[in-house]
Amino acid sequence: ALRDDAGAMDDVALALLDAGAMSDVALALTDTSPATDADPASVPTMAEAAGAMASAIPAGAVVTLLLRTDRLREGPHAAQVRALLDGIRDWQAVLGGTEIDPIRDFNAVLLASANPFGTRANPPDLMAIVRTRARRDFLRASVEQMAGVRANTPSGTLPPDAGTLRDHFARADSGALPRPTRAIWTRRNGVETTTVDRYLGPTSVALLADDLAVFASPGRLPTLLSVLGGQTAVASALPRADEAGRGPRLVALLTARGVRNLLSAPGRNNPIPVSAEFALRATRDAGGDDDGGAILRSTWRYDTPAQATATARLAEVFALYLRESIDQFAGTLGGRAASATGAVHFAVLQRALTRLTVTAEGSELRLDATLDRDEVAELLNVQRLAGLFQ
Repeated sequence: ALRDDAGAMDDVALALLDAGAMSDVALALTDTSPATDADPASVPTMAEAAGAMASAIPAGAVVTLLLRTDRLREGPHAAQVRALLDGIRDWQAVLGGTEIDPIRDFNAVLLASANPFGTRANPPDLMAIVRTRARRDFLRASVEQMAGVRANTPSGTLPPDAGTLRDHFARADSGALPRPTRAIWTRRNGVETTTVDRYLGPTSVALLADDLAVFASPGRLPTLLSVLGGQTAVASALPRADEAGRGPRLVALLTARGVRNLLSAPGRNNPIPVSAEFALRATRDAGGDDDGGAILRSTWRYDTPAQATATARLAEVFALYLRESIDQFAGTLGGRAASATGAVHFAVLQRALTRLTVTAEGSELRLDATLDRDEVAELLNVQRLAGLFQ
């Protein structure tokens, strides 16, 4: 979906308007295509991973993320992943100021952006299509919080009191919430929509049937509704994919094109890739449950084989430098204290780094790693690790 044929998305969107298209879209956000789980040695395309939902990715999107939050929620690292997502700017731009927890309240998210690094004068162009899990009235009230027409407290009084909306909807005898201070919702073909002012510009929200929700820039919403709004499917009528196998399951897929417009690197010998893909799969035990391990696969594409080879050497040097830095810090007073208290497990970090393999194949660079549960847990603590080497 993020390759050179992205300009054909409008034609694909029109094709999706035929009857029954929405059932394919809903299936893509709840079930797994066998192709995406069958070969952990490869990186699936977004079309393979997201199915019909990939056609909703806007033309010109440079970054796309498919995240199976239901599988993250079911795994042993849910709390650490939640902390990681809380620090991501795009999540805050879409959900900040509400009690919505993407791990707890969503089952799957497709996030795409043609301009992820916006400003107030030039807002980011973000789109998120979400298969929700939380109650619809909780989501509706949360959006009203975004719009500033509902206080966080169920009584409607200020100042805001964190956590109270969720507590309210968790009680069977909670009763109805007070009305918002003004009405913000309108209906388009039976779909509830509104636009709220966010930190870096306005965001439109649509609450569709079949537990789907859309967050997007106002200019994107009409096209998205043409793809998603006219057709709906009942979730309970959808067949579940056969997951009797015990192989790894896709948890996240990130694709980027036009990477050079997003990133820069100093020096002539540090080329930026033309495009990149990253896939994360959760490994499973003999019983089919998430065992906490992970398989990481990433492919970076360059203009020439020489660029890929140079980057492979750079990655190997950087990994060696990082391992030496960990050893040096482990020998300091602070490192010994962190190790003694169990705050950091340096041996596990070192072991995780040895799992990474870097291979140049023609103009492509492949980064692969298979990690066990302890290694994943240690690497997920990115905030603590980032502070060690400052």
